[in-house]
Amino acid sequence: MKGKKQSEGKRSAVVSVRLDPKLRFATELAARKQRRTVSSYIEWAVEQAIKAEANEGDPFSETIKAVVDCVWDVDDADRFVKLASTFPVFLTHQEQVLWKLIKECRGLNKGEDGLGLAEIRKHWPSLIAVSQGEMKKSDLPDDVLEGIPF
Repeated sequence: MKGKKQSEGKRSAVVSVRLDPKLRFATELAARKQRRTVSSYIEWAVEQAIKAEANEGDPFSETIKAVVDCVWDVDDADRFVKLASTFPVFLTHQEQVLWKLIKECRGLNKGEDGLGLAEIRKHWPSLIAVSQGEMKKSDLPDDVLEGIPF
């Protein structure tokens, strides 16, 4: 996850995709049939696939769409905490490192919400930098470091 908020006001993000020539041609024809641009068709097709994709790691077999609906938040930090606390099976290794850091920092686990979301948001860029090895844990403020063994 990036430490910055996604550009506000943008309708969608740009993603580069490689398609072999035959699949590209098929995609163009399918888009024409639906009177869509190729980009619009790919966005629609991915959305359909996400609605159908089951989360095999969840005993309730939630669809990916249900997972997204459960954890989506416009704020990166809030979205990450919701994903990590609700569906940790989806965390990448880098995100697991970040989540472990957050859980170790008692100073981030205070607050009315029990998760210290306000504190996590406040220190989000620094937490990401530490989890990526760009900053040392000891560079975090003392109130965040409370309880971390060095």
